[in-house]
Amino acid sequence: MMNNDGEWKTVSMKWYRRNYMNFLGGMTVLAMAAFIFVQQGFVGAWANKDESQVINVLLIGVVGIAVVYGYYLRKLRIRLLTILEFEKKMAFHRKYFLIKMWWNLLSGIVSCSLYLLTARKFFFWFVLFDLFTLLLSSPRAAFFKRELNDDEIVFL
Repeated sequence: MMNNDGEWKTVSMKWYRRNYMNFLGGMTVLAMAAFIFVQQGFVGAWANKDESQVINVLLIGVVGIAVVYGYYLRKLRIRLLTILEFEKKMAFHRKYFLIKMWWNLLSGIVSCSLYLLTARKFFFWFVLFDLFTLLLSSPRAAFFKRELNDDEIVFL
């Protein structure tokens, strides 16, 4: 559909799909490598020790950082929705999208590292959760309509 200036609101999916596939590929390789290394016995120093207090602190730290990140993302989303000009909104959305992708990859790296260090399946569930949330962020029409809160977008 057209905006107030008589121009079409278009989104080129090529850039989003290319970046998304790069992050998805990286996350998938990380998850598979961590799983294979642990299954083959290549695990870190904490795998054979009872370091439950250290692991609990790490777990609480990871969850705490995720909560802070959630608030940060919410603030960015509110800021995104306050931008009225479509071109500026799209430029900000690209940054927002990359922040989400980098965070997901970083979270996956941390989860894989903890899984490799401890060999506890609990951390592998975190890896799978990170992969699942990345799959939910795949660039598609419904994703953009939800993220940008705009039903008048034409996708290229």
